[in-house]
Amino acid sequence: MSELEPLIETFDAAAGYLDWAAFGPLSPAVRAEMNADAALLGTGRRAGIDLVSSRVDEARDLVATVLGCAVDEVVLQPSTTHGLTHAMQGLTGDVLVSAQEFPALRVTARRAQDARGLLTVREIDPTDGIVTVDAVAEALTDDVTAVAVSLVDFRTGALADLPGLRELIGDRLLIVDAVQAFGVVDVDWAAADVVCGNGYKWLRAGRGTGFARFSDRARERIEPVLSGISGMQGDAATTGFPPPLPTAGAYSIAPSDPLAASRLAVAVRDVVDAGIPAVAAELRARAQDVMNLADRYGVPVLTPRDRHAGIVTLLPDPQDAAPPRGGSRQPRGHGHRPRRHHPGVAAHRHRCRQPAAARRRAGPGGDDARRRDRRAHRRTRSRRSRKLTSPSSPRGVSRMLPTRGRTYVHHIGQGARSGRPSTDSWLTADSRFPGETPGAGAGCDHTSTTAAAADPAARRGLRR
Repeated sequence: MSELEPLIETFDAAAGYLDWAAFGPLSPAVRAEMNADAALLGTGRRAGIDLVSSRVDEARDLVATVLGCAVDEVVLQPSTTHGLTHAMQGLTGDVLVSAQEFPALRVTARRAQDARGLLTVREIDPTDGIVTVDAVAEALTDDVTAVAVSLVDFRTGALADLPGLRELIGDRLLIVDAVQAFGVVDVDWAAADVVCGNGYKWLRAGRGTGFARFSDRARERIEPVLSGISGMQGDAATTGFPPPLPTAGAYSIAPSDPLAASRLAVAVRDVVDAGIPAVAAELRARAQDVMNLADRYGVPVLTPRDRHAGIVTLLPDPQDAAPPRGGSRQPRGHGHRPRRHHPGVAAHRHRCRQPAAARRRAGPGGDDARRRDRRAHRRTRSRRSRKLTSPSSPRGVSRMLPTRGRTYVHHIGQGARSGRPSTDSWLTADSRFPGETPGAGAGCDHTSTTAAAADPAARRGLRR
């Protein structure tokens, strides 16, 4: 058994779940710890309340261990955006931000500019939205006091070059959104002055588990303008207007949630025990498996092959990209986005649910004709579903058995109607083409998916 096997075995999310870049389903350890601490808070006993409250310091200590910094430089936050807001509101001068950055950076910087008038946002527009050292170098001037960047680009999964940026910008502040990287990317965090993250993605700790690190240099230059009762010296009985704390705790408004701190502490300890370098290597390997599978079937991959962090972005623009081999493209119209099907599923045997606008479209003959058409369609669909749908399929899912023994799972109602990725069918892990080994067909059709598709535990779950 490898060192990572105990960690891998804890991934008990529903089979086929690939949206780790958006949310990581809570781990068993997090769920158990949360329930235990909630029970202690429910007793009303001071010893239990104090025990749960101590989890705040435990979480800060573990985060500091991963970041390689002093505990006094770490403060817990309700979210990544809260930490970035503290940083942006206290900045002065010019800050470089990509025009295609995630709003947590781009919008908070603009809000700070509008609120105080002491910060100027200078946007850069790098190729594919990926912030590179060269793109920053072209925009760097003497007026720039800080550079803000996501360590992992949320659209492509591209990994920013922190050491390169640190060397380029010199003594300027480097502010990093680390929500897509913390715990699964092996990087020298000392290159950054401000690191903001959250535990609800890769760490599987749930929302509310944010944190921020403010280095000594960052605390010298970033004024804690939003500092609240938890960020001041003294306590509630202190009169007057106490100054902010000399530590990173100054960048907080109210006391931290001990239940959120408990979840964060358990989640960080899990990845620390497994070894973050080992986790990062395994994730990159599985991401490469997904890329290879996408290449095999002609699915475009936007994620850079040499610098990525486990997020694999496929089919970014279905309208422009060529359909997969043997696939079909449905026409646009009435708000309907093109959908793609894997090889072997013919369009006439696999009808996707139409968006509401298309279903309401008037046809010849007025309302009576439409009602007759709907009744005829329901009868046809009922006959088709009896042939194509497995009796054991979960609600809202039809298990298709087209040609050559390949199994496809179609989630009804996704795509254009719900705003989810436009591809709504994927090849399940127990499917294979002639000559393939079992499990070679891990799902790979999400606009932004992850290397968890290649997880052996997930494949076993699909076959149960």
